[in-house]
Amino acid sequence: MDSPIKRRYLAVIILLLLATIINATLSYRHSRDYHETRFLMDTEVYIEAHGPGARKAVKEALAAMEDLSQRLDSYSATSEIAAINDAAGIKAVHVSQDTFVVIKKALEIARLTGGAFDPTCGPLVNLWGIGPEGNHKPVPSPEEIKKAVQLVNYQRVFLNEEVQTVFLPEKGMRLDLGAIAKGYAVSKAVVILHNHNIQSALVAAGGNIYALGTRPGGGGWRIGIRDPFHPDTEAGYLELVNQAIDTSGDYERYYEEQGLKYNHIFDPRSGYPVTFTASSTVITPDPVAADALATALFVLGAGEGFPLLAKVPDTEGLIITTNGDVLCTPGLQDKFIKNGAPPQQTTGWQTKKLVIEVNGREVQSLVLTGNEKQLHLRVPLKKGEAIVEIDGGRARVLPLPRDICPDGICSRTGWISLPGQSIICLPNRLVVRIIS
Repeated sequence: MDSPIKRRYLAVIILLLLATIINATLSYRHSRDYHETRFLMDTEVYIEAHGPGARKAVKEALAAMEDLSQRLDSYSATSEIAAINDAAGIKAVHVSQDTFVVIKKALEIARLTGGAFDPTCGPLVNLWGIGPEGNHKPVPSPEEIKKAVQLVNYQRVFLNEEVQTVFLPEKGMRLDLGAIAKGYAVSKAVVILHNHNIQSALVAAGGNIYALGTRPGGGGWRIGIRDPFHPDTEAGYLELVNQAIDTSGDYERYYEEQGLKYNHIFDPRSGYPVTFTASSTVITPDPVAADALATALFVLGAGEGFPLLAKVPDTEGLIITTNGDVLCTPGLQDKFIKNGAPPQQTTGWQTKKLVIEVNGREVQSLVLTGNEKQLHLRVPLKKGEAIVEIDGGRARVLPLPRDICPDGICSRTGWISLPGQSIICLPNRLVVRIIS
């Protein structure tokens, strides 16, 4: 017979074996499902991955994103972007391959969008001061804005691929990659996850998100789009597989002064914050393109932005206007699940009303039928008058004398035709908007 000592010894061995098996099982499960959050690029970065080696893959991806954050942050005195800006008008600066590639991509998208997205917008960002630190400066004068706009020009950035240098030819020019760097970082993280054979993952850097494969258990990743008027809630959601999505909104960084809201997304061509878009979303396979195109769509609005997106393969867009209308490209009509009525396509006629305000007070309004023929409305201003031209359901402000509107932003805004679009002349506190 076995002695009590032998039986106790055998029991201890069995318990140790069970503990080893349990620990190995837990460790295996831990390595298959892993998520982590860090604060990088002035935003929250989150990665979750599923599959063997998930923990190692996520750690490596986050390390790469952190490295890019240090290189591309224009607010960091030690970044490569800061070095380029400091050398503006003096000399070309050698940069790493990643920095060179993302700047080159930024210039390509700037050309595609006609400057609605422009990585040389740094002078405007500095002038308005609506940065990540949350501080802001007083509303700049038209003269200050005009001076800053003269330094914004993506066509004046010189790249030398042979020696991998970047040169800004005029002192005061500044690169700001805030509208593309996060997308580039997400794309690098996705490549690393692929290299680790991860088939299911989600990578998010602020509003830039990539859905890799399907969710555990199957089905697309459900990505919510914030309601810009109630940022703690969703306006709706999409289900994505192997796609990137990026949303730009006026609710993240802004301030209000004398009844007008100033957000951090500028039209680089005019120097003023965009006023007719509350949020813009772009869905496309490339996180880099999604990031930059979402900004361009915010600036252009549906009228110009949706035709632009139609030129980019496998790309769709959605806009929520400051009037609350939800507009989308045809490919999203049945895919965006909205909390409320379905989104509107930009085809077909909508009942629209033109509203003209001066000093926050409505002075004229007109229902647009689409049959107007060069109708002119005279709007008295504190100094002189503005003329609003209406033609075929669209409206614009004719050029004003320079002593009334020094920078001519009213006329350079061009035609507006969709609900939520507006023309704002800050010097004269004139607002021309279209509502449903």
